[in-house]
Amino acid sequence: HTMRLIAAGLLLVGTLAPTLAIPPTKPPCCPRHEVFTECGSSFPATCDSILERNANRVCPDVCVRGCVCREGFVRNRDGKCIPPDRCGRDGGHRLGDSAEEESGIGCHRRNEVFNECGSACPETCDSIAKGGSEPKICTANCVIGCTCREGYVRNGDGECVLPEECPRHESSEESTKCGCNEEFNRCGSACPETCDILLGVVPRKPCIKICVEGCFCKEGYVRNQDGKCVPTSECSVPEPV
Repeated sequence: HTMRLIAAGLLLVGTLAPTLAIPPTKPPCCPRHEVFTECGSSFPATCDSILERNANRVCPDVCVRGCVCREGFVRNRDGKCIPPDRCGRDGGHRLGDSAEEESGIGCHRRNEVFNECGSACPETCDSIAKGGSEPKICTANCVIGCTCREGYVRNGDGECVLPEECPRHESSEESTKCGCNEEFNRCGSACPETCDILLGVVPRKPCIKICVEGCFCKEGYVRNQDGKCVPTSECSVPEPV
């Protein structure tokens, strides 16, 4: 009798253990020009990859479930699927742009791009006008922000323009009118010769070696007590007052 009850219990337990079935899931609704896939590429084609920004990347062979661009479309930096021929326009971002969407920074001024590692001393119209006459010490720090596109420089109004569009400034040499027996020198002495020094009226002092821009006496001439450049042979001790 006990064995019959055990057998009946086992039979009852067996009938109370139904097989659980997983109901089919409905694929999500994908945005325009996208389709859902169970096994998409982990590195699908994008505007960046087409523009060779990521040409040497290594792509693991794994399935990614989700929405992907339809055939004939690639994803731009705004996350939208567009035809490949639209890459490189404003919607696809040009080569040289950086991750504006990750940073939340967008460059909307003409001829500017976002740069995650721009120069701390970018080229400007002023630096071009000086022609490198003033040595510039620049740190190698990366500066994040909007910079001028390649081939453009920033003018005095903060706009990015072509170098030939920079306003023409007279150079120091052109704007400085030197006197008789004088000539303009971008790197003259900080302690030029004078009649007083040559004649021993004033002692010769130690002179630091720095460039001084301005008008200097021509070779063979020195400045006299009146501030005029005269031949060294014309230097004379000033008469006592």
